[in-house]
Amino acid sequence: MLERSGDKSGKDSEKVSLLKGDIKKAEFKNGVKENTLNDVCDINKEHTNDSRGSNKGGPCKGKDNSKIRFNIGENWKTGDNVSTKEYVFLPPRREHMCTSNLEYLINGGHGAILNIENTKINHSFLGDVLLAAKMEAEDIKSKVTNNDNGSAICRAMKYSFADIGDIIRGRDLWEKNGDAKRLQENLKKIFGHINESLKKTLNGNDKYTGDGTDYKQLRKDWWEANRNQVWNAMKCSLKDMSCDVRGVPLDDYIPQGLRWMTEWAEWYCKEQSLLYGELVTNCAGCMNKNKDGGKECWKTDGKCEKCKAACKKYTTEIQKWENQWNKIKEKYEELYEQAQRSSPGTGFNDGRPDYQQVVYFFKELQEATGDTKPATIVTSNPTITPYSTPAGYIHQELPNVGCNTQTEFCDKKNGVAEENINYTFKNPPKEYDEACACRPPQPAEEVGADHPDDEPRPDESPRAGGPATGSKDAENDDSSDVEED
Repeated sequence: MLERSGDKSGKDSEKVSLLKGDIKKAEFKNGVKENTLNDVCDINKEHTNDSRGSNKGGPCKGKDNSKIRFNIGENWKTGDNVSTKEYVFLPPRREHMCTSNLEYLINGGHGAILNIENTKINHSFLGDVLLAAKMEAEDIKSKVTNNDNGSAICRAMKYSFADIGDIIRGRDLWEKNGDAKRLQENLKKIFGHINESLKKTLNGNDKYTGDGTDYKQLRKDWWEANRNQVWNAMKCSLKDMSCDVRGVPLDDYIPQGLRWMTEWAEWYCKEQSLLYGELVTNCAGCMNKNKDGGKECWKTDGKCEKCKAACKKYTTEIQKWENQWNKIKEKYEELYEQAQRSSPGTGFNDGRPDYQQVVYFFKELQEATGDTKPATIVTSNPTITPYSTPAGYIHQELPNVGCNTQTEFCDKKNGVAEENINYTFKNPPKEYDEACACRPPQPAEEVGADHPDDEPRPDESPRAGGPATGSKDAENDDSSDVEED
């Protein structure tokens, strides 16, 4: 990066990218008249070139008006708004990110940032990026609940930090939405001006010849030069808490589709945990029947109907997530094997923006773990790594994923043939098969079906004021006051 944008005046250890912005040198046409910024945490919506102006604009303006981006159970979209629609699902967090000021830096004939002198446009653009990052973090902190001692807020902040990086670098998967399209068009124009400024600084030497009108390499280098400042802007909102990150998070080096998969698992588990809790509550009466997992909770019992309704809701909602998981899983396995079969440096013309990035990422993982041969090639000592499957990847990256009881994404125990009773999509969950069945009473199990009450059963002594010793009823009476762990 420094070879293309570095200041050659200093020693190697002192070289700094000319793309590194300085907010003290920024100019804001639609906000404050005079820039007195010295600290990134002092940035506010007055420090902007938003074409709507500081009073009518702001990064979060028009975003998440319904306050749903962190709602448990909110639908993860796919389809025409997502580039890789058949296997990538859009986090509501990303859908409603606070990037409105960046989307309106240029709006039709209004584009104050393009009128800023070339020597200041890089610094001024950084100002709006830092404003968006800071306000995004504040929005996350104000809306995330069920916070797990701050870890949920920190994860969301790191996800958004990395997504800002993908937006800047021009590889955001949510590229077909109207706001996202406008933002990308703005960035192309702005980086065109930044490139002109850089050429003048380098005495006409164009280090980005051949970069095209998208300026992908320039944008990648810009992000690398300024990512630490973006994270510092996000940390301003933390104040009394710490995300326990040594330096800047590395999440932006992980392909967006893989990050979203991990985030998807986290939010699936949040809903699964709630649904499982409802199952426990509404099936408690059934589960206590005969202390046998609801085996004698008959359809004629009111407790059975209450349990059945909870089971139906659990099944319906979990099935929606499982259908998405099957698509995610299929594509992960395809790309992972593609990486095993490819040679280093192989190009892929798949048409999907993240295809080559994910394959390259997998290739590096495989080289590091020794998992370089596809499963279809028989080997005497196959290499097994956590990253060989999407389930393993999730558990490696997010060990405490948050599901209730059914906590494992592997449908086979230890990844082999035996069914995994802890499979997170097992439906109904283990121990609830009988209670959720809510069956009509079975003839052989009906009291007195073969032996009327006035005749003793062959295995019982005549009743004398209570159940006979050794009878099934006696066993039930003996254990009726004992709670099962």
